[in-house]
Amino acid sequence: PQPGVAEIERLIRMTLSGMKVGPRIPWQDLSGAFVGLSAAQVVKVAQSAAKSVVLASQKTVEEQHFRDALAKARTGPTA
Repeated sequence: PQPGVAEIERLIRMTLSGMKVGPRIPWQDLSGAFVGLSAAQVVKVAQSAAKSVVLASQKTVEEQHFRDALAKARTGPTA
């Protein structure tokens, strides 16, 4: 079964436990955007958000990083 909103939030928080996460992330809304993905996909998107922060030489994962990573995951790789 696919994870629910509460499980998704826990998966994201656990995946990013070693990173600084923005204080104003709307966790319930953000987690709701992940509904329909498998647990592995949720973790992969969270890792992608974290990677984008590191590659941009930033220190904090913000809501937009998650949204961008989720959009990229849903549309697939670009050429």
